Amino acid sequence: MQGVGLTWQQGHPHGAHVVYAGIDLLDASGKDVTEQVHTGDRLIEIDGFDVTTHQSAIVEKMIVGERNTIVELTFNSARNGLVYSLRLRRHVPPPPPHAFILKDEDEQVVSISLASSSVAT
Repeated sequence: MQGVGLTWQQGHPHGAHVVYAGIDLLDASGKDVTEQVHTGDRLIEIDGFDVTTHQSAIVEKMIVGERNTIVELTFNSARNGLVYSLRLRRHVPPPPPHAFILKDEDEQVVSISLASSSVAT
């Protein structure tokens, strides 16, 4: 099973899934779209299903799938409040559960470590 390269944490209120980082996100055609997802964006739908109140374990199972299959993720932007969707290719093994990715002010990955409440797929 493969993930898409997204790390998030289930936040509050109402169980929103808040993005920590995207690493090597590829769209359906294989184009790198990592720069389109930003720290703080909220994951709100997977393949058209509202996931704002779902537990992280359920969300993870919905994202992870067979290699090179496509999943559509819909986000609410932390920067401007707009809703956007990306059709992402499942192409990377999911990182260990509870991986935390730290980025600098330029959103470059600084470190990856274990944390107690984040999910990566």
